[in-house]
Amino acid sequence: IDSTTGALTAVGASVPAGTAPMVVTVDPSGHFVYAVNLYSDNVSAYTINQTTGALTPVVGSPFAAGASPRAIVVDPTGQRAYVANRDSSNISAFIINTTTGALTALGSPVATGVDPRAITVDSNGRWVYVANFGANTVSAYAINSTTGALTAVGGPVPTGAGPISIVVDPSLQFLYVTNE
Repeated sequence: IDSTTGALTAVGASVPAGTAPMVVTVDPSGHFVYAVNLYSDNVSAYTINQTTGALTPVVGSPFAAGASPRAIVVDPTGQRAYVANRDSSNISAFIINTTTGALTALGSPVATGVDPRAITVDSNGRWVYVANFGANTVSAYAINSTTGALTAVGGPVPTGAGPISIVVDPSLQFLYVTNE
């Protein structure tokens, strides 16, 4: 990205991912990229060359997730990643090796509403929110600050039909959802 004009220039060749990569995210340090692969049931991980921006697959990648992973988010510390799995209606949690970018599963997946399509973490890294497309709800989870494990907070909150994206505002007072 040209910092003055915003113009884009291609960086190297494309890198392989699994089948139907859906969502991509970068860790807060800018060293790793993660992509969920909907029909491969896994997450592809890459290191970012800090000079050229080129991507190299992380050793051990791709990493197994739940059925049909649809979205991924990395917490603000860059130590954990959370994946919303559409067909298994749950969240896979991972510890990120901050040196290599490798993912290690963190406990068992946590149940969500039916067909989660989007996931976000608040900017303080205390809460995870999931938009459940098939249930027309949003689910909330507390993040254990020591382990990264998730615990459901209250019951799901109704939304409009087919919530597909979700974001927490910077003041941490409001959550916005878009519906299909």
